Amino acid sequence: MGDWYEQQTIGLLPERAARRWGAREALAFQGKRWTFAELHAGVDAAAKGLLQLGIAPGDKVALWMVNRPEWLHAMFAIMQIGAVLVPVNTRFRTDDMRYVLGQSDAVAVILGERSGPVDYLGMMREVAPGLGARPDARFPALRHVIVVSDRAHADTIGWREMLEGGRRVSDDALRERARAVDPGDSAFVFYTSGTTGFPKGAVHDHRIIRNTSDMADRMGVTVDDVILMYLPLFHAFGFICGALMSMIRGARQVLTETFDASQLRRSHRRREGDDDPRVRHALHGSARRARTRTRVTCRACARASAARAWRALFPSRGGPARRSGTLMTGFGMSEIGIATLSDLDSTEEQCVDANGYPLPGCEVRVVDPATGLDQPVSVPGEILARSYMVTEGYYKKPEDTARALDKDGWFHTGDMGSCAPTATCGSSAATRTC
Repeated sequence: MGDWYEQQTIGLLPERAARRWGAREALAFQGKRWTFAELHAGVDAAAKGLLQLGIAPGDKVALWMVNRPEWLHAMFAIMQIGAVLVPVNTRFRTDDMRYVLGQSDAVAVILGERSGPVDYLGMMREVAPGLGARPDARFPALRHVIVVSDRAHADTIGWREMLEGGRRVSDDALRERARAVDPGDSAFVFYTSGTTGFPKGAVHDHRIIRNTSDMADRMGVTVDDVILMYLPLFHAFGFICGALMSMIRGARQVLTETFDASQLRRSHRRREGDDDPRVRHALHGSARRARTRTRVTCRACARASAARAWRALFPSRGGPARRSGTLMTGFGMSEIGIATLSDLDSTEEQCVDANGYPLPGCEVRVVDPATGLDQPVSVPGEILARSYMVTEGYYKKPEDTARALDKDGWFHTGDMGSCAPTATCGSSAATRTC
């Protein structure tokens, strides 16, 4: 693990945030608001409920629901008690869910009953008839299905029912379990998109806290900022730049279920996004009419033209307020976290044509896929990354792990890029996507 940064566990971040910013607003969702102290209480209540159900250290718990406060409660609660979070893509349907549920060895699933026309509980019943009430050879580990719903279902455990059961767990018992979690323990499994086959589960420990803190440093995130998060929390971007960054830096998070341009414009008009109002957008899609003084972090600017258009839409003002109009770009993936990020003072080339430069503790190379040798500046090749954040491997997939992660710790991303001519590769490189 090393001793160059403070070792922490993700599940104790809400407690730490409540001590530092207890009365400050932490979360806004559909007109309701929670302080850091209230969010911490919600996490502890969920953690006690999971303890009462018998969730043990190392148990995998799948989380399948759209963005909502219970997602945050469950996320931190699972990791607080030493269990392993398995966020599930809400765009998955029965086949993918059936695969992830079995491949992850999940002992429990927490899901939202439905979102709009999508019936998640109905799909879950199709995937696992009996919902853990009787043994299923396809899911031998599955014991509990917990549903966030306004009504009771005889074949599941209701979220409120779980919380009520958790009242029988003492504060001391919860603290004892939480303090026993080691920062090097497995904390969560990010399943890849599965675009070339079934998803693969990248296993990570608690060191993502450091990766998120370094991102926050480069972005200049403070308690005076607000994170407008409409990207899904199951995805690495929403997970890091929304849930974790808010808890680590004390920034208020405005959470929405999905991206809705009209809803965002209403939020801006109500100034729900900020008090001053410098809203951070996690960019995904086009909301050109939602003009506001904004700092934009670009996740999906696949074309430089799109990033350039957003930079023009939110120009930097210069002076003390220059941060309010800054577009930043980075490179990352489920297996490596965020490896590179531009700076608040980056040139247009660094944050439009390129993806910044490596974060502390991260190294980046661009190699010839055929020879493995480093490519000259500006010559495209495969992007390799090495850092403390690189996954320890794909869950129960040693052959895939061996293909992606070499003996020297370099992760072969499969993505193509080149080193920008204004920098050298390594610990201070700028990588340009192709």
